[in-house]
Amino acid sequence: MQYNQWMKEVNGDNLVSKLSIPGTHNSAACHNALPSVQCQDKNISDQLNNGVRFLDVRLSRNLSSDITTTITNALPTSLFGNIKIPQNNKQNKNDDLVVIHGKFPVKLGGNVRFDEVLNQTYKFLDSNPSETVILSLKQEGQGEWNNDNDEFPKVIYNRYINKNNGSFKKYWYLNNSIPKLNDCRGKIILLRRFGLRNNEFKQKIGGDNNLGINASFWSYNTIDDNRDKVRVQDFCEIKEVKSIGTKINYIKDHCKRSAEYQRSDSNPPKLFLNFCSASNFFNQDLWPNKINDILVKNNLSESFSKGNGVVILDYVGKNNWKYVKELVNKNF
Repeated sequence: MQYNQWMKEVNGDNLVSKLSIPGTHNSAACHNALPSVQCQDKNISDQLNNGVRFLDVRLSRNLSSDITTTITNALPTSLFGNIKIPQNNKQNKNDDLVVIHGKFPVKLGGNVRFDEVLNQTYKFLDSNPSETVILSLKQEGQGEWNNDNDEFPKVIYNRYINKNNGSFKKYWYLNNSIPKLNDCRGKIILLRRFGLRNNEFKQKIGGDNNLGINASFWSYNTIDDNRDKVRVQDFCEIKEVKSIGTKINYIKDHCKRSAEYQRSDSNPPKLFLNFCSASNFFNQDLWPNKINDILVKNNLSESFSKGNGVVILDYVGKNNWKYVKELVNKNF
């Protein structure tokens, strides 16, 4: 199996939602960062080339470099010790977005710009035109946005999707619908975790069904949120180690739920999102790398099957990409 081109072997008449797709949680949080912030051990290019087809990216304004220092100085030294932050040049461009995890930068001593994520994804699709990548975007971090005026969506569309007079729109699938694979090969499927409110902006883009699949609604810490075209398990707040077993059961239940739903062609297209991530900022035993190790020991993959939807993982490269390969192989 060539995992960089595994979709090449999939019938293009299949809806993307009927596949078993490996994804990553906070996909660009793979750099030297706070232990509670880092979620991945491989960069986005490596993830894509090894079979990942769903990226989870949280974005903030590109504020000045002293944001990192300010946040880090406020952290309890009992958990993180004394962290020294290298200095870098200040930037303050309101339309330049950087990748964030909650309120924290995904890289100590410098920003990871959204452009970097997109350029890696474009390069991958250019080299592997049989593939598609689902990109989930969410507004997080520092800086206020005028949501009534759709300030954040405008930046996403004008600064990134429609830049250079629209020359990059060829890379995007922007319909608010679940596509067949042939309709989105070589493209990024936008899954937007932000709403659209401004009528003038919606008119500019041709209506609110023309900026990706709407996933702006799901409840925080949800066990099973089933609305419109998306159904989500994202139970993420773990209070104690023994609660991880509850999380594992939720993951397995959602895998089964998706597989059963996708068996029937009479059901309307629905994309199942199943987050395997969880953490507790104040408990070192419940940081992402520790929880991931427990998931591996509990044979999470025994619940994998055809039609699992998107299964979203932390530290995806561990054990030679074990879970990615097992999910991909269920499609054949």
